[in-house]
Amino acid sequence: MFVSVTRLRVRRFIDLPVFLWKTQLAKRQVIRVPGFLGGKLLVDGHRTYWTLTVWESDRAMKAYRGSGAHSGVMLDLSSGVMRRLYALGIGGCHGSKLAGGL
Repeated sequence: MFVSVTRLRVRRFIDLPVFLWKTQLAKRQVIRVPGFLGGKLLVDGHRTYWTLTVWESDRAMKAYRGSGAHSGVMLDLSSGVMRRLYALGIGGCHGSKLAGGL
């Protein structure tokens, strides 16, 4: 099992509508991806969002990360969003606080 926690901060208010729309597209994609076990989107203050996703493996998460709507979100918002990734494989850590990764 693999758990991914990401922190995303939308830098400019003007980027927020696009970020929210693209987030919905990625959400529609993730629920159909093999290996996805569940997740949450949490709203923090100051245009900051957290995602928590649980996967069968880190391979399943990486396959999702680089495909479809999620890949487009990363490219479209790369300059307007600050990212941090925290990843934990059950039974051991597989890269805690991988700065800048998503």
